[in-house]
Amino acid sequence: MVNFLLLGSESGYIKGVGLQSHKQIFQYQCESAANCCSFISSSSVAFGTKDGKVWLFDLQARQPVTI
Repeated sequence: MVNFLLLGSESGYIKGVGLQSHKQIFQYQCESAANCCSFISSSSVAFGTKDGKVWLFDLQARQPVTI
């Protein structure tokens, strides 16, 4: 079960914030503004950036996955 909020920002960051703790769990700097983000599973998310790229991010490794 996912217990954090996933946020994408115009400043180019993808962030995870704990629902109970209200503290930042992770942060990743994208090359461009993050326009949308969605959970794919409990251990990965997908997000799109303003430059037209789609990313898959491994939450356990806390890094993007090469597609």
